[in-house]
Amino acid sequence: MLKMQQKPFEPVSFVRKGMVTIEGTEIPYQVISEDNVLTDEEGAPKGSVFTYSYFRTDVTEEEAKVRPVLFAFNGGPGSSALWLHWGLLSPKKIDFENPTDPQQNGPYTLVNNDRCLLDVCDIVVMDPVTCGYGVLIDPSAAPEFFGIDQDAAAMALVIERWLTRYNRMNAPKYIMGESYGTLRASVLANALMGGPTFPNRTCTGIAVDGIILMGTVLTADSSLNPMTEGSMENSVLNLPTLAATRYYHQPVSGITLEAFIEESYTFAADTYLRALYLGNRLPEAEMTACIEKLSYFTGVPKSWFLANGIRLTVSEFPKIYGETSLGKVVGLYDGRYTMDLYHGLQIPDPVADDGAMGKYTAYYAGIMNGEGRELLGIDLDRAYKAINFDTNMKWDYKAVRSPFISLQEALRRNPKLRVLVANGIYDLCTPMGNARYSFAHMAQEEGQVIIKDYPSGHMAYVGDVSYEMLTKDLHEFIEK
Repeated sequence: MLKMQQKPFEPVSFVRKGMVTIEGTEIPYQVISEDNVLTDEEGAPKGSVFTYSYFRTDVTEEEAKVRPVLFAFNGGPGSSALWLHWGLLSPKKIDFENPTDPQQNGPYTLVNNDRCLLDVCDIVVMDPVTCGYGVLIDPSAAPEFFGIDQDAAAMALVIERWLTRYNRMNAPKYIMGESYGTLRASVLANALMGGPTFPNRTCTGIAVDGIILMGTVLTADSSLNPMTEGSMENSVLNLPTLAATRYYHQPVSGITLEAFIEESYTFAADTYLRALYLGNRLPEAEMTACIEKLSYFTGVPKSWFLANGIRLTVSEFPKIYGETSLGKVVGLYDGRYTMDLYHGLQIPDPVADDGAMGKYTAYYAGIMNGEGRELLGIDLDRAYKAINFDTNMKWDYKAVRSPFISLQEALRRNPKLRVLVANGIYDLCTPMGNARYSFAHMAQEEGQVIIKDYPSGHMAYVGDVSYEMLTKDLHEFIEK
């Protein structure tokens, strides 16, 4: 694989000051963008996690010591954090003129983030090794980073050192992860506590106050995956998201969106589950009624179900529903988005040809490599990798504990730990039904887990209404 020539790695740090207006109040801040180098036991550098640390500066030194701090990252696992960074967390954010049909060509601009979380917490955005400005310094060390436990161990080391360097061990600590980042966040809560079963083999004893899971891929059953094709469980769990997407494009008269979604949950858990279980043993009249309802909820013609059966996967739905009802392909990452049909394209790219990712990726990447760099004061001859698919392909998904069990154990260990689960109702990539199901099977104290649904897709902050709802909930979650 060809790459542009780059200078030998040297750790960097850039400092900039700025001002953000939040709810009419001007708040000064300082942002430090820097490498966090991880070494082997002999001190040889192996990889670097790149962080962007936003500090509110109109507080005293003593106030800063106990000021909440939020550590945030995206998923992939080979994704940079530019999505959360510029869509939600930075003092200046992306603001699409049309959120579901954003411009793809420049100029790309940022606006004041008037619901930025900097009024209630300091923010640390993290690009893992090989992602964004993160670097794998020694290629032979890849197995020490590319895996569920290895990745969490590396991120835990960086967070521990950050808390010590900036004297924040007494501060309330929050973790935010999106997509695969929800697995990372769940395992990280245990890695920060430490123990002999983690790669670092040390007891650091760092407790987390709150975890925010955005577009969760946690599953109660390790044999399930939100993207597993055709399983009975996922067919049931995915249906409410198919229904929400259908309602967005073709509203059903006489019923609200919320009621339509709840009706689909009830149908999925009862009639649909029974039909999937019995298969061709289901009486013909019941199967006919089931197909009628499936067509009603999904917008897919009855003829399709009669010809293909009653399982409709989330990867099939965007094309089948789009072709039969809209004349376009629906976005997997956000069902509100559409794109023209493939027109004979033999191998659609999962990102560039997705109705959502194919439309908003250019804007996010353009911001990070343009106005974003200027805002951060970054002057660096290093490629910014929005998503490193090579890292995805090399990932080791084996772990001592599943991420689901890791989070359950963290909740058991610390009854004061709270989890906010944020679902986009149009997210066909990590459907909301999986979150309800998984956390209904997780041992927890009452009030420890809060599940919220937002009128958006995989990135719940896209769209003004969803952004306002989400940032309100995030403020309340951290302030409590």
